[in-house]
Amino acid sequence: MGASTSDLRPDEIEELCSLTPFSNKEIVRLFNRFKRLDRDNQGVISTDSLLEIPELAMNPLVTRIVNLFDSNQEEHINFKQFVTTLAPLSQYASLEDKMELAFRVYDVDGDGVIDQRDIKEILLMMVGNEISEKNLDLIAKATLVEADTKHDGLSIDLDDFEKVMRSANLEQKFTITL
Repeated sequence: MGASTSDLRPDEIEELCSLTPFSNKEIVRLFNRFKRLDRDNQGVISTDSLLEIPELAMNPLVTRIVNLFDSNQEEHINFKQFVTTLAPLSQYASLEDKMELAFRVYDVDGDGVIDQRDIKEILLMMVGNEISEKNLDLIAKATLVEADTKHDGLSIDLDDFEKVMRSANLEQKFTITL
């Protein structure tokens, strides 16, 4: 699944179906889309190629999502990485899988909690320089205070995040149609 993109074997489709909520038909459709992005037929695509996917490109947090695709920081991904990273965005993915992906998007530094720096960085991605540094800090701090069930005001863990996001219609916001 990484050396060439000429064909996808039935056992590879079966493996990806077992790892993801995608059907055989959807795996094949994703493979064809991946092949179009793999212009050199090397079995990998650059992370920049992901910006050509309209469903991702329109998201203000696209750079965070792209970074999640490239888990080994090599600036390219193979088909398996492509499919497993897209899996939580499937309409058939569980709410828990969507929550975990959303948490990983917001946990910018990858330390397992969302702190004020993470929130501030996400806000910058979403609004750019339209809000002053002082106001970004105030918004980030207020977000932490509101979401933090431990009441230490320092960070939000996955449990806190899930409690807050349950009312945010995450299933619709973290779903792309294939």
